[in-house]
Amino acid sequence: MSIAKRLYLLMILSALTMVGVSMLGLYQTRQVFNAANYANINTVPSLDDIDKISVSFGSIRSKMWQYFITDDAQLRSEFKEFINKTDIVVKDTLVHYEKENISDDKDRDLMKAVEQKYAAFSEVRIKAIALADENKPLEARDYVLQHQSVVDQLVKALNEHAAYNRQVGLEYSAAATKTEQQATWASLVAALFGLAVMLFIGIRLTHRIVDSMRYAVEVAGNVAKGDLTAKIEVTSDDEVGQVLGALRDMNANLLSIVSQVRSSTDNISSASGEIATGNMDLSSRTEAQASSLEETASSMEELTSTVKQNADNARHANQLAVKASQRAAEGGDVVNAVVTTMNEINTSAHKIEDIISVIDGIAF
Repeated sequence: MSIAKRLYLLMILSALTMVGVSMLGLYQTRQVFNAANYANINTVPSLDDIDKISVSFGSIRSKMWQYFITDDAQLRSEFKEFINKTDIVVKDTLVHYEKENISDDKDRDLMKAVEQKYAAFSEVRIKAIALADENKPLEARDYVLQHQSVVDQLVKALNEHAAYNRQVGLEYSAAATKTEQQATWASLVAALFGLAVMLFIGIRLTHRIVDSMRYAVEVAGNVAKGDLTAKIEVTSDDEVGQVLGALRDMNANLLSIVSQVRSSTDNISSASGEIATGNMDLSSRTEAQASSLEETASSMEELTSTVKQNADNARHANQLAVKASQRAAEGGDVVNAVVTTMNEINTSAHKIEDIISVIDGIAF
């Protein structure tokens, strides 16, 4: 994997870590909000319905006692109408609670208990009002007092139900606090974990890049110093690995070129040795030729001296011949002898000329 891809991967991982931490934070915030808002969406409405039932129940009881002690038909009619309307409010509130505000099975059971106790109270109420309508207010009052336990059970059921809802509200409030703490720690741990992962990957990536670059610089330095014997190892296919591969190829090419140069140098050295040996032989032969030439020159000098001496002898002989010719007249025998001598001298002269020609040919 190339360095650029690794950097892109690190950036993507960083972005994903940030997104993950943000999503976790949003989820935990939602959990805290739901727990904290439970009081608003359930506990408060539940307590409000229970309080409405309790108030309506108290109003019904109050109007019942007023109904028992009055003889005014108009007031009784108004009290009865109020009691009936309030009874409808209580029943509607019970239905609303069961439909909208039930939080768990226990809450439902407590609501059922309130309904049962209110139904029992309604029976007592209807019976007492019927006695009052028969002009038996004292009996109606006594009947209600005899069934005070029904009233007490309803009040107890309402109080228990209200207490349970307050408890549930407190539990959700505590859960909200706990969730907020958990969310804080979870977000912190997730952020630290993401940061640790990014740091780990970043440090490893940095070390790998730096180590690879240092190795590449070291290899390039060795090549620059002329050390072509080092083995260059390519362990990756990233940009640094490509540089090392290029350096390895360059090192191999340089090593091949140096080997060729060394081979050519060895051949040149061998040829130079042969040339030096030939020069030495030529020098020896030249010295020998020079010595021979010196000997030849010396012989030529001797021969030249001899030739000059013979030439002088020839000139002297010629002079003698002239003198002999002059004296030929003095006698025939002397002339014949001189002629013979001249012929011999002439023959010798021709031989000397031939020798001089040979010497001139050798000298020049």
